[in-house]
Amino acid sequence: MQYLSILVFGLVLSVDSFTASVGMGAKNLSKSDGLKFALSSGGMEALMTALGHAFGAFIVLKFSQYDHWIAFLLLMGVALHMFKEGWEEKNHHSHSGEELVAKKGNLVKIILLSFATSIDALGVGVSLGAAQKIIWPYLISIGLFAFFATILGLKLGQYAKSKLGFYAHVVGAMVLCGLAIHSLLTI
Repeated sequence: MQYLSILVFGLVLSVDSFTASVGMGAKNLSKSDGLKFALSSGGMEALMTALGHAFGAFIVLKFSQYDHWIAFLLLMGVALHMFKEGWEEKNHHSHSGEELVAKKGNLVKIILLSFATSIDALGVGVSLGAAQKIIWPYLISIGLFAFFATILGLKLGQYAKSKLGFYAHVVGAMVLCGLAIHSLLTI
């Protein structure tokens, strides 16, 4: 079950990277900038998860009696945030950041977009730290999934300037809700 959890977290956290990269692919990003974006996206997702994990481990030291509730609330919060982002994107009110690199992207703009899409990873990292999970397998999964989801999104964005983002956000939010509920059931 732990291996499945590691894969699911990687897949779910790659949704924002995928969505932003579909938008970037629609803007005809160069191959070089696309690779920079994919590396930055995967690296930032892993980094934010690691930072969150360190903070979550600190929380456990102070609030171990409530760690499962903290994990539940954080995962539900991330799930609701993902659903909200998807809803806004569906209704054309999203400002997810792909406009930051509207012209040929430079590294600073790419890193800013990668940071913007990895905020959810911080919350998930806190929940993993609170649950006292060993972080390395999660970091590898999250980083690799974000990297490959970004590559895939860039390719799809070139062909389908569609509304895939809403559905990806909804599915990701539902999976995170399930993981949040699972964290309460494994007290």
